[in-house]
Formats: sequence, structure tokens, C-alpha cells
Amino acid sequence: MLNEISDTLGTEEIIKLPKLEPVIDQNLITQLDAEIIDSLQENVSICLEEIHVARINISFRFNEYNYELIYKKERKQLAKLGLGNSFDISMISSFIKEHNLQSIDDLYVKFKIEGSGRFTQPLKEILDFYTSYEDGQYFLKCGKWFKFNETFKAYLKKSLEQITLIFEQDLIESDYLTWKKNKETQIRNGVNLGNEITYLEYYFNEKLSLNNGYKLLDRQLEAIQSLSSKGRNYKFEVADLYKDNEIISVKISGKPQDLIYNIEQSKGAVELIKQRVIPFEDKLESAALWLVLEQPVSSLIEINSIQFLLAVDSWKKRVEFFDLKPKIYISNHIKIDS
Repeated sequence: MLNEISDTLGTEEIIKLPKLEPVIDQNLITQLDAEIIDSLQENVSICLEEIHVARINISFRFNEYNYELIYKKERKQLAKLGLGNSFDISMISSFIKEHNLQSIDDLYVKFKIEGSGRFTQPLKEILDFYTSYEDGQYFLKCGKWFKFNETFKAYLKKSLEQITLIFEQDLIESDYLTWKKNKETQIRNGVNLGNEITYLEYYFNEKLSLNNGYKLLDRQLEAIQSLSSKGRNYKFEVADLYKDNEIISVKISGKPQDLIYNIEQSKGAVELIKQRVIPFEDKLESAALWLVLEQPVSSLIEINSIQFLLAVDSWKKRVEFFDLKPKIYISNHIKIDS
């Protein structure tokens, strides 16, 4: 039997399995760790999950905590920084520069919540971080580095190509600015418009509602009871639009991290609706993302961000798990200087 196994291992594999290969080269790990420190000192965004859903368990976390950034070596605390109840990247960046921090392993985060105690975790263990290095794609998971093998990348490309992609009308910035100016004038003159919302996404959603028959859900928040008796209720936006048994989450941005936030919000909405945590009386057959991008693309993989593509794939799987059809609409954001 062992001989047969040995002989088989010498032949070409029948199935190439997509997998994540752990990084064991310590020099490479050091290089990748250095990229985290560099990125934390640049213009990056940090998103804290308000709601995390795992199977049938829903966990409300982080938004009621206070945070403290701690710098220590060999269990000796050298400095600390109170962050309040949010992660301010400028404060973190200044802290790293002030203490000339060279290793992400020296940074920890203390979570504190009134009446529920506190706990501390290495910052590296709670970060999601992706990077390209020497033609390889690497990501940080639970504090450990992994590499995507070629089969995994081929699988990801094939999975994303299965999503229905629909190219829709452009968002013309000059039209929005005219609308905004007129609405602000009406507000100043005391005209009762029902709301005083003038931001870009609301304009886009309202326009689709008025001209294309979409039901406007933007800014319609559902209350979710806090698990803590002392905690406040949570407000959750189910979607931006609804039409033909489909909920749609809209995001206008050219930044992958902003698009990822929208993707996670859509995934959370599907979870909460299907598990009947929030009321949704309309029939639901499909969940969609509507991405308004600053650069035109003909396919998703032209958005050169592995974390964005992974987020879309994760969203697709979850939508399909609930027997819904995933769709993605794409529009171009035509700016004045374009």
C-alpha cells in the first residue's frame, strides 16, 4: 500500500485543490510584517464590525468597547494610548512614529466595556491585511501569513465570473451638484421637502426610485435589541433599494476598502433577514450590489484588489447559501474634471 501511495505521488495530480499555503519563511514573514507597520502610517481606513453573524449566532461587538493601544516588549509595557470608542488612524500613526515602532508584534489592543470586563489581544491577530509581494498574493489571518496558490486564484476568478454583472446608467456629478444646490436653496427658504438629505448616494438612490421604479430604502433603519441590558439598541440599514424581489446595496467610491464595507453590510443584511432577526415583508429572491466606480471596468477582476475580490466571493457564497441569486450592477461616476 505504501508503495502504491509513493508511486501515485510521483504522477500528475487528478484534481488541483485551491488552498492557502502558510508562510514559513521567517525572512518573508518579517518583510510582510514590516508592510503592516508602513501601512498603518499611511492613509488607510479602519472598519470595525458592529455585527458579526456566524451560522445562527449573531454577535454584537466592538462598537460599545473602549480601546487602548499598548506598546510592550517581553511582557513589559513601555507605552499606551487611549483611543476612546473608535480607531483613529492618525492617533495610531502618531503613536507608532513617536515610539519608533519597528515590529507589529509589539503592539496590542485592550478592549474595555463597562460591566463586562476587559481583554487584550495582539493587534496582528485582529487585523485583516492583504498585500502583494514579488508576484505573490499574501494575507494575514488570525495573526498568521498565508499565500494563495495559483489554483486558488484560478478558482477565485472562475467563481467571480459566475456572478451576473449588469452595466447601468452613469452618475453625472454635475447633475448632482445642480440638484444639491437647488435643494439647499429650498431648505434655506423653509420649503418642506420631507427630508434635508443632500449627500451623493441619496441623490443617486432617489433618482433611481423616481425614474426607474425602485423602492427607496436608504436611511430606513431597523432597530435591533442589544444583547446587553445596559447597552443601546443597534440601528441597521437593510439596503438602499428594492425592486422585483431584489434588495440592492449601493456604494459610490473608487476605494476598495469602502466597497468592502458595503459588501459586508449587504451580507449582514441577508443574514439578518433570512434568520428573521429584522422584519422584511417583501418577497426576496435576489441580493445585489450596485457599485458606482470612478474608473470604468469590464469585469470585476479589473478592480485590482485581492481583498475586494475575496469579499465579493464571500458575499456570493453567503447569498447563494440562502438560495438567493447574487447580482452586481456597475455604474461609472462621471466627475466634472473627467
